[in-house]
Amino acid sequence: MKKIVVVSMVKNEADIIESFVRHSLSFADEMILADHMSSDKTPAILKQLQEEGLPLTVRKCYRAEYAQAEVMNDLLGEAARERGADLVLPMDADEFLVNTETKESCRAILERLDPNVLYKLEWRNYEPLHPHEGEDTFLLTRPCRRGNGFAESQKVIVGAALLRQKPFRLIQGSHYAYWDTAEGRVNVPWTTAPLLHTAHFNWRSEEQYAAKMAAGWLHNVARFSVNTPSGWFLKWGFRRLMRGEPVSREHDLSGTAPFDLRPFVPPQTLRYSRDVRPDAFRNLLAASEIIAETYLESKVLQRQKTVTMVIPYSGDGAALRESLRLADEQTYPYKEIFVLCLGDTPTPNHPVSDTPLTVLQNTETKDVFGLLSEKATGDYAQWLFPGDTMTPDKVMKMTACLETQEFPFLFALTNGDRTFEDWTPYTDFNESPRPEFQMVDPGVMWQRLLWMGKYPSGGITGLLIPRAVMETCDWFRDGFLEERPLFLTMFRALLQCDPGESGDVTVAMIQEMYCARDWEKIDLTDWLWHQIEWACLLLLDRDLLAEDVYRDAARRLRENEAIARPHRREIDDTLWAEYQEALSRL
Repeated sequence: MKKIVVVSMVKNEADIIESFVRHSLSFADEMILADHMSSDKTPAILKQLQEEGLPLTVRKCYRAEYAQAEVMNDLLGEAARERGADLVLPMDADEFLVNTETKESCRAILERLDPNVLYKLEWRNYEPLHPHEGEDTFLLTRPCRRGNGFAESQKVIVGAALLRQKPFRLIQGSHYAYWDTAEGRVNVPWTTAPLLHTAHFNWRSEEQYAAKMAAGWLHNVARFSVNTPSGWFLKWGFRRLMRGEPVSREHDLSGTAPFDLRPFVPPQTLRYSRDVRPDAFRNLLAASEIIAETYLESKVLQRQKTVTMVIPYSGDGAALRESLRLADEQTYPYKEIFVLCLGDTPTPNHPVSDTPLTVLQNTETKDVFGLLSEKATGDYAQWLFPGDTMTPDKVMKMTACLETQEFPFLFALTNGDRTFEDWTPYTDFNESPRPEFQMVDPGVMWQRLLWMGKYPSGGITGLLIPRAVMETCDWFRDGFLEERPLFLTMFRALLQCDPGESGDVTVAMIQEMYCARDWEKIDLTDWLWHQIEWACLLLLDRDLLAEDVYRDAARRLRENEAIARPHRREIDDTLWAEYQEALSRL
């Protein structure tokens, strides 16, 4: 059997995305989608489909412009070279592969195609007969119309063996492929795919089409300028919206006869597609904000501020490789990486990174923290601990925040909206109503963390810290017990940091979660060390808390012993003794 992969770049397709994914996976082995910063329910639906167990990989596209060609060619390369595909179908979310000539399935026809050939895939326009009836049912089982004959344009089916043998690129829209040669572009010859065609549901309702015009033209301008022949119909629709005029569809199929696709497609049951009617005004605002933010970020990039990315290493090679991957994929270009070999950990074997990388090992005269202070050139520090993940735009977003404010910030913190059970060491600052941005007094924040015995769920990885603050905190030299990170201690050092000449400072709390971690899996030993650390800091800073607040914290800390006691046999005797000693001091 051939391996068939569908790749796609999508944006604000909530009304159709579940139908597209389920139908595509009726003939494909897997899908790789890039979500271009959708502002509707598209990301949520894709997440639910993944959680259902479908073979669906979702990437994020963080570029303001409509970089469809670049993104699709990256996905095509991943499918052909990394996923071992035999055939790759580059498709948009409004495109459905069908065979209406015979009863033969799409999969059976694809199995007969040659992986050494590029195929032309005919294109035909379709539209729902009744746009607002059955909106949460499978699109291809709803009554529809279709165009009389195939459209002038087309898509392609890529034979992956041909791509691997002689690489080529898709144009914007994936309508054909070309080789770059000394004489210019040369189109890759193709063969028309038998029986199959793309059912193109470009228009699905007046609201959907207006929403597409509103956001689509802005992203197109960010790519090609206002004066461009590319996406001309988007400009036409956008101008009509600005004049308050209705947007009629590019291909009006109202004069064509109804067509029933049900005999030709496998039925699908939708689960996540309620209340997904498109909203043009919302999409327009979201696209405008993205482009305005990108303009600001371009000005920040001109300053070329360097971010020092620090990765502690204690012998876990797989964790180090993952951290290096996350650091490399950050969209912020001005960065350097330092790997800190903690304790007696030997130097890792030739760590690989696309970013300038330095591995630091303790010497007879200086430890890794002294070497880091000496060698780092960054204006900001970004720590990345094993097991933590970051979105690729994390450093860019937080650098832009710190670089452009009129307020003196001690550091920036990424904050989520989750709630955690009381015994866990993590918290998000869930105020009600939840503000879009908060400035928090560092002393007040430390009192709250000390009372809760918790630290923000993004951890130290969720912060971006100015260089001067890192120097004042001695690069967290006292935040490690040999190779073990003490996160509460690190937050204490930051939040009690002397601002110096800058005067009063606050913590910038950004209400976007740019970090993630599997918080449900907490190692018992790590949890016990956290409890010991909390008890020590509670005693150390007891004067900062009112007596009733201190007593409440001490009570909860002692009550947590009930969580550990059933696992006593699994706990090292020395660690248990230290834990009991810490509790007794309270």
